[in-house]
Amino acid sequence: MLSWSRVNATKPGSSQMAFHDETTAQRCLQIVHFLDEYGADIPLQDFEALRSAVHYTVDLLMDPTFYAGKNNHGMFQDIALLRFAAAGPDVISPCREEFTSKCVETSLARLYDYFKDCFTRDGVHVENSPSYHFMVAKYVRELIPVFEEYDQERASVIKQIYANSERYATHIILPNGFLPPISDTKVVRVRDTGLKNTFNGREFQYSITEGKSGSKPNECTLVLPEAGFAIHRSAWGSPEACFVLFKAGYNSNYHHHADDLSLIFYAAGRLLLSEAGAFGYDYKNPYTKYAFSQYAHNTVVVDGRSQSRVDPRPVGVTLKDQGSDSKSVVNVLGVNSRNPGSIHERGLRINENADYIELHISDIVGHSDKRSHDYEVLWHLGSGVRAVVHHDVAELFLGSQKVLEICWTGKHTVTAKLVNSVGSKSPKAHRFPDFGRIENGTVLNISSSGPGLDLHTVIRTGGFSKKYIETIGDGSQSHLKADVSNPASPARGVHVSRDGSCIVATSMRSKASDYTAFYLYKGSTIIQRVNYKRDNGRTVFRNLAPGVYRVRSFLKRNSDSDAEVFASESIRID
Repeated sequence: MLSWSRVNATKPGSSQMAFHDETTAQRCLQIVHFLDEYGADIPLQDFEALRSAVHYTVDLLMDPTFYAGKNNHGMFQDIALLRFAAAGPDVISPCREEFTSKCVETSLARLYDYFKDCFTRDGVHVENSPSYHFMVAKYVRELIPVFEEYDQERASVIKQIYANSERYATHIILPNGFLPPISDTKVVRVRDTGLKNTFNGREFQYSITEGKSGSKPNECTLVLPEAGFAIHRSAWGSPEACFVLFKAGYNSNYHHHADDLSLIFYAAGRLLLSEAGAFGYDYKNPYTKYAFSQYAHNTVVVDGRSQSRVDPRPVGVTLKDQGSDSKSVVNVLGVNSRNPGSIHERGLRINENADYIELHISDIVGHSDKRSHDYEVLWHLGSGVRAVVHHDVAELFLGSQKVLEICWTGKHTVTAKLVNSVGSKSPKAHRFPDFGRIENGTVLNISSSGPGLDLHTVIRTGGFSKKYIETIGDGSQSHLKADVSNPASPARGVHVSRDGSCIVATSMRSKASDYTAFYLYKGSTIIQRVNYKRDNGRTVFRNLAPGVYRVRSFLKRNSDSDAEVFASESIRID
């Protein structure tokens, strides 16, 4: 502390962070605490040097031009002023009582204004992150006695703000007790951290303990239009329950990502559709830029360019609760009009069946210019989730168990692919389980082009499409149900020839305008697969081990038609 204060006696200091707004407040808090606790045990000269640094810092914190404003950094500045005013007389000296009273008056006035504005009327902290919601709510609770001592009228308002913030905190926790990876949230199990003490309500305790203590909440659905959250879970108290979080609110630039109208999905004990997560705050780092962008979230990207992280003013994103009915437990509409000249509307309906949950998502993007645009609808697969993509369906697996199905239909031609980060030297489909930590990931990219986007997506945990089976063999692939019963059943329509350890397959029925896919079988197991492509009448399967093989072709006359299935005769590789 002494060496630092000698080098950084006054602004601007030795580095850009030396007098950073929050860092300055935290330094004041720590030095005041140190002097109060251990000041009598250090040499008088050192005590006076540190006290001088504290007084300079307090003068800075009282300066309106240094105040960080109505955000959590400003909150810490005011808490530091309150801590100084409560310090022992040796620390405060030679300041007069009038000055410390002014510190209290200034800090409480600014804190009151901040707390009053930093929570939406439906009880959510505006800085876009559940972890910041918990942090600020905890300080609100701790400051209630201070307000009660100095201003009863303000204290009653602060108490109500704190009480209103518990409902969201209860619902935002995943069924496994963790915080979801949205915005700059650190993904932690709440009951393992100090966050567990933020609230004392029995429903909150039930949520953080996965039903082991407390009282089960009465509601499984929470829609907060002003904050911009729609949250639903299939049950309380079970880490295997389904959980859906839809985010459609932009109320502050602080900690905001370009994640407007994003959705995450939890089932089978983990996040099946997650997001990249936060990487850090070094805005020059390409991974930080990626983590903030739309490409790191389950959103719609237009023309290959992400929306900016923030705008000059936080507006343009809304959530409307359209009311549940006999079929849907959730029916909401999110609107993102941040891009001039275009509007993205994402509707979400959640249906609960007897043994599975089904999401209906409509993505409609319109433009004022009426020109053709390119669209990418992104779904980030959770850790350990593997996908198999067909023409209009993606099957998601945990090991050999199929756990999710994603189906889509569009007004214009739609294609789909899996984007994997393996081997990429630049950010692409990566995920960040902790700040600064990079892991490989996979993203389902559903693409379309046209004067607008009109895409309907269904995500379900059961009641899977009849034309697909859940698994075959080790579950590494899925394919058309007709293929399973008899590998030789389809009509002949594929010519095969051998070229060393390769098999050349030609579809005898394909035309240049058709979409064709090929599967290579060894017995009833799929060995290799070539996805649907237009003008794809011929393919080569390479580097095959000795054995007997068959090939099937799947032929679509257009992107929306049912597939015709054709087979080859058996062919041996020696």
